[in-house]
Amino acid sequence: MNAEDLKKFASADPDRQLFNSPWSADNYSYVTNGYLILRLPRLPDVAENPKAPGVSGIFITPKSEIYYPIREINLKGKETCKECEGQGVNFECPECNGIGDVNFDSDYHNYIIECKSCDGTGKKKKCENCYGTGTVESKKAIKIGEVGFQNYYLLLLKTLPNCKIGPTGSSTPAWIIFDGGDGLIMPMRL
Repeated sequence: MNAEDLKKFASADPDRQLFNSPWSADNYSYVTNGYLILRLPRLPDVAENPKAPGVSGIFITPKSEIYYPIREINLKGKETCKECEGQGVNFECPECNGIGDVNFDSDYHNYIIECKSCDGTGKKKKCENCYGTGTVESKKAIKIGEVGFQNYYLLLLKTLPNCKIGPTGSSTPAWIIFDGGDGLIMPMRL
């Protein structure tokens, strides 16, 4: 594996720049998208990043005793973003319904204030849910052992050689093992 191979596991979210590329620290190279993290013996073409998050402490999570191979996954693909209804950019703000102001009522007062979601414009410049693309990956929980994991991430992990998942609980990260490294993945509610 090399830095280019790891990029598909990095975050595509422009607001999470620390997770947009792999990095090295001490004896390991890492990559994460915020939902899964992979750790490999240090790769020569993966540079250190002093701003990268310190992650060595998360790998003290107790290891699983049972590991399951990732079975065939049917991925629906992309679906229309429900937040922006597929518009992606310059769409009506769902918080104020395009008005630019929101009402707050209490037993004693009625306040009209500028909408903070769109800065009073009534329009959102870019959808935060789909990063302005208008589509999102279809998210479906796939059961491995007794724990659910998002189909999209399992499909990514399936590209790793001999990848297996060891669930440790429905609310704790599961271990990922593969030829050449390991990692952790967060579960998804079934």
